[in-house]
Amino acid sequence: MPLANCIKCGKLYNKILHDLCPACIAEMEQDFEKVYAFLKENGPTHIDVIHEETGVEKKLIMKFLAEGRFEGVTVSYKCESCGASINKGKLCAKCTEDLNAQIQKMQQDASPRGQVKAQAYLGRSSLDRYRQRDK
Repeated sequence: MPLANCIKCGKLYNKILHDLCPACIAEMEQDFEKVYAFLKENGPTHIDVIHEETGVEKKLIMKFLAEGRFEGVTVSYKCESCGASINKGKLCAKCTEDLNAQIQKMQQDASPRGQVKAQAYLGRSSLDRYRQRDK
C-alpha cells in the first residue's frame, strides 16, 4: 500500500482512497454529524449561524454542501459576487444573469460578422491592386 502524508494533519498513513488519514476522516464525519443534527433541529439557516453554533469551519460546511450530503435540508450562504443570500450554486440569479449578459456581449463582439467585413475589405483591396497592375 502506498504511504502518504495527510493533507490536514501531516501524519503518515496508508493511502487507499482519501487524502486524509483515518483520524482526520473520523473528525470530519463527526463535524458532519454536528452540522446535520443542528440543521435537523433548527431547520433552514445561514452558514454563518451554523458555523457559530457548531464550531465547524465554513469551508468544510461548503464542502459538505458541494457533495450533496445535506439532502432535504436547506442551507443559505453568500453569493460569491454580491454577497446576497443563496442556497445553491455560487452566484445569485441576478449575478448569473449579469454574467450571462457579459458573455453574450463578448461573443457578439467577437462574432464572425466583424471578421467577414474585414475579409471583404481585404478582398476588394486585393482585387483593386490586381486591376491596377494589369493596366
